[in-house]
Amino acid sequence: MYGHRHRHGRKLRHAIRTASIGPRRRAAALGALLALVTLPATACSSSDSAPRSKSPAPSATATRVTPATPAAPAAPRTPEAHEPTPDLTPEKEAKVYTPADFCKNKDKLLEPAKRIVLSIANAGEKNGTMRTMGAAEPKLNCGPGVDNDGYFDTDVPLGPYYVADNVTVRLLTYDGATQRMELRSAGITTLADVVKSCAAGATPAKPYTCGGNLFYATLDEKTGVVTHLTGIFQS
Repeated sequence: MYGHRHRHGRKLRHAIRTASIGPRRRAAALGALLALVTLPATACSSSDSAPRSKSPAPSATATRVTPATPAAPAAPRTPEAHEPTPDLTPEKEAKVYTPADFCKNKDKLLEPAKRIVLSIANAGEKNGTMRTMGAAEPKLNCGPGVDNDGYFDTDVPLGPYYVADNVTVRLLTYDGATQRMELRSAGITTLADVVKSCAAGATPAKPYTCGGNLFYATLDEKTGVVTHLTGIFQS
């Protein structure tokens, strides 16, 4: 009876061990299989997503941003379109004419309706769409015994002369170091100011000086419009 019970117990324990080990192995095998199936997907997912976490792809709606162009610095105030910026450098090669020069070279320097001398009373006045000057052609006095070897005398009525928008103006200046008269570029507005001051017997703004409000003028042959004005010195 004891032996029978021992054999029966041994069979029971074997059955229990067999029953408990089988499902465990099946579970382990199933777990290993699932690991083999899911491992490549996990590896692919991690290798693909890691860079994205550092450098996310731009949105489909994102637009390229162009750097803004720096704002241009504020432009300085400029003269009117017809008035060039004055050049304060003396034109040392430009000759300052005197009435005596015209007496000596009258036929060469003067040419009616093209190159004349004007005595200007006022300049830069607007007349419609163009600027005009109140001016006249002075009489040139030459000959033996004439003061300063010649002079201009204005004894005719003033008339309007039209001035080109891009007129070239050169005004008289005096260099104290060399004690010489020189010419410097200016605009029509500066010309008007200098003419006004000199006509009133006042000293114009530096560096300009008075010379009798006489100017060597060049005219457009077709229209008679003044295109160039250069100061003449008459003491």
